[in-house]
Amino acid sequence: MYLKTIMEKIKFPEYPPISIECKDFIKKLLTKNPKKWLGSEADTLEIMNHKFFEKFNWFKLLEKNLEP
Repeated sequence: MYLKTIMEKIKFPEYPPISIECKDFIKKLLTKNPKKWLGSEADTLEIMNHKFFEKFNWFKLLEKNLEP
């Protein structure tokens, strides 16, 4: 899997449909250059502020008050 990550382009299946935000999030986590990985500059804040998590309530998570 590691070799596929560093050698091949990321391919997403057609089904199930994956949102643009989710694809962007995954691509940024799997960027070939570790210096450009999501979270490499602003640590977890960079991940938390990604558009994929825009509706996610991090405060409820910290309070352990999220409904499954």
